[in-house]
Amino acid sequence: MATLYEIRKEIADCLDVSKYTYDAKCDRYVDTETGEVFSPETIEKAIRERYESLQIDRHEKLHSLGKVYMNRKSDAEQFAKMKNYFAAKEKAARRDMAWIKDTMAYDLDGEKMKETEFSVFYIPSDPLEIEDGASIPNEFLIQQEPKVDRAGIRKALQEGAIIPGCKLAKRNNIQIR
Repeated sequence: MATLYEIRKEIADCLDVSKYTYDAKCDRYVDTETGEVFSPETIEKAIRERYESLQIDRHEKLHSLGKVYMNRKSDAEQFAKMKNYFAAKEKAARRDMAWIKDTMAYDLDGEKMKETEFSVFYIPSDPLEIEDGASIPNEFLIQQEPKVDRAGIRKALQEGAIIPGCKLAKRNNIQIR
């Protein structure tokens, strides 16, 4: 089956009557590309039949694309469910790991443990702890760019506010269900 692009091109070509030349001697039209000969009575019918056939092909192609879209949408939804399912499983596994690690650290109290399947040892670290309400000097503060509150602007505009440089745009977004 032809691609949608090819079908659109064929429809445009089908409607291009400049490719037909009229032979007055025999009162016939000749397709300059194929050499096919048409009588004045049949040329209109041939063009109409070809156009209708191409419109059917176009509709079938669009129908197929719609079905593929629905299948991919279903796939994406299933992948999202699986992702959420596995994210919950991962979160539970990491929570169990943290609990086991804390339990072993408490029970071993700095003691090493070596088994065939695993070993427990300690690496010294010096993490930074900042108390609540600590007065941090400006040199240690990271400056950040202001962030636009798009939801707030949208709500204000919907309520009639005028904000220079901002407007609510109208668009037609295709929906396939």
